[in-house]
Amino acid sequence: MSDDELPVYIISKFSSSLSSSSSSDGFEFLAFVALAAFEEYTASSSAHTRRYIWRDRHSAHERLMNMYFMDEPMFEDDVFRTRYHMSRRLVLKIVEDITASFQWFRSSANAAGIRGFSATQKCTCALQQLAYNNLADNYDERSSFSTRTTRECLDNFCIAIKYLYGEEYLRSPTSHDVALLYEAHEARHHFPGMIGSIDCTHWTWRNCPHSLRGQYHRGNHERPTIILEAVASYDLWFWHAYFGVSGSNNDISVLKQSPLFIPEVNGKSPEYGFTVNGRRYNR
Repeated sequence: MSDDELPVYIISKFSSSLSSSSSSDGFEFLAFVALAAFEEYTASSSAHTRRYIWRDRHSAHERLMNMYFMDEPMFEDDVFRTRYHMSRRLVLKIVEDITASFQWFRSSANAAGIRGFSATQKCTCALQQLAYNNLADNYDERSSFSTRTTRECLDNFCIAIKYLYGEEYLRSPTSHDVALLYEAHEARHHFPGMIGSIDCTHWTWRNCPHSLRGQYHRGNHERPTIILEAVASYDLWFWHAYFGVSGSNNDISVLKQSPLFIPEVNGKSPEYGFTVNGRRYNR
């Protein structure tokens, strides 16, 4: 029986007796039936409580620390870099910075005195989602995270990273950065005035609606995709990123849509001269 249904099935049981009784007795009986039904409904509603699943967060934390973050962990540095796509030292630095700045990542006890997930667990959960592109419900059995908590870890982690490191790492290159990039690329590729390499990559959109599949699908890809255009230097520093173009486009059409050359057109890019084929360029 759903919550919006009253148990009125007992009325039909006594419908025959109502027809033979007087009108006053019938109204009294109906009032009695309505009162009994209301009491049964309220009793059944109060009996429904929130289901609680016991998740041994402490054991999951100890297992994670023994595998990756102890002095002598189960997995060495090469396995760690494969799993998280970065070094162990960098992950620990990120966990330390986020814990110091955001209360949500700090472990605390609830009203029952049960400790929550540690900062290391929350950050590694977000990093694994970014590294493997897994669904939120894939971390229940191994890491003891519910689907809701997994999504919250990823959302809060991205907000924290942008807040802590956005000013330094999510910016356009300065004149000093351009000079270093010119020098490095000229020494490696013997090409002056090169700031980085531009390329487009396709990210699979697994939940693409059927009405949009033709727009986001191209013949050389099995599934619908969304294109990411990026400019990266030799040390994997991303100076430009443009995401959201449908997968049916090619690299040239993406470049026409992206804001990559807007600073150059408006004269706001950093000036650092170089010469190609005897011609001098300022940007």
